[in-house]
Amino acid sequence: MSRLIGSKVKIGEGYKDIHETYILVIGEKNFPGFCPSMYEHHYAPRNSQTNALMPYNKMHWVIFELEKFQKQVKIDSIKEEIKLQWLHFFRIVVENKKFPTLSQKRI
Repeated sequence: MSRLIGSKVKIGEGYKDIHETYILVIGEKNFPGFCPSMYEHHYAPRNSQTNALMPYNKMHWVIFELEKFQKQVKIDSIKEEIKLQWLHFFRIVVENKKFPTLSQKRI
């Protein structure tokens, strides 16, 4: 990821022209060591001494755990937020091992 971002900057220039970069990880199973009560995790580089976000940070990671999502989110609340609809869609694909057809219930 740093190579991708760093290659956009010429020598002597700053990071102001670099776009924000996000990597989305959507896991079918839970990742070991993550908070057991959360299905969504956000990561960005931090200073190890002060725990402050790095200034002018352009790198972000967002990780979703579908197994926790299914257990924690009620089907009624999915209609309210587009992100929840997408996660529900990915969960259907994982369970069925194929994409939903038009005959299946739409989100």
